[in-house]
Amino acid sequence: MLRPRRPHWWRAQPEVTLNGEAAGAPSPIESVIKAADRLSSGQTLSLRLGYEPELLYRILSEKGFEHWAERQENGFWRVDFRRLPARRA
Repeated sequence: MLRPRRPHWWRAQPEVTLNGEAAGAPSPIESVIKAADRLSSGQTLSLRLGYEPELLYRILSEKGFEHWAERQENGFWRVDFRRLPARRA
């Protein structure tokens, strides 16, 4: 099975990494949003979770982020969110 190519902005070592399971119970959403809000244009936040965080895709997309998700061999998800560069007027 072919895997899609990672986007050009994907990094093995993102600027911020959160273990979603430890970020807050029962949901890490608030912790993730706070961490994402601190990122500058082009910076990346990587999240490790036991499920695919589809709600975060929508929330952070509305805040100017794109994402890339991969299910790892251990069953956990690595989801990277990148703050899009500011658009010029």
